[in-house]
Amino acid sequence: MRSEVLLLQYDLIRDAREVLFKYCNTISPDHFQVDIENFGGKSIRYLFVHTCNTYRFWVGHFTGLDQTDFIKSTAVTNIAEVENLYNDVDVLVSNFLKHVNAAIELPITNKV
Repeated sequence: MRSEVLLLQYDLIRDAREVLFKYCNTISPDHFQVDIENFGGKSIRYLFVHTCNTYRFWVGHFTGLDQTDFIKSTAVTNIAEVENLYNDVDVLVSNFLKHVNAAIELPITNKV
């Protein structure tokens, strides 16, 4: 039951992310990759890849469900590639929520 609520909440995150993807499809590749002072001196691309890596670590590595390496932001050149990364993140989150459904109240522990 609680994992269903978490899935619904994650759907809202995916919806918000989709709005960002649509916007990023309207900007130039240069703008997507250029460092922006107001973004902590990082690019839009960097922030997307960093957030993706955060999901992959905390949901994947930390729980043992995914052991893939971190992605370097420079390996990603356009928003379509970012969307593909997040498709994998969506599968990871879905698998995680299914995995913990029976024991949603138990803490998840591991070494960082």
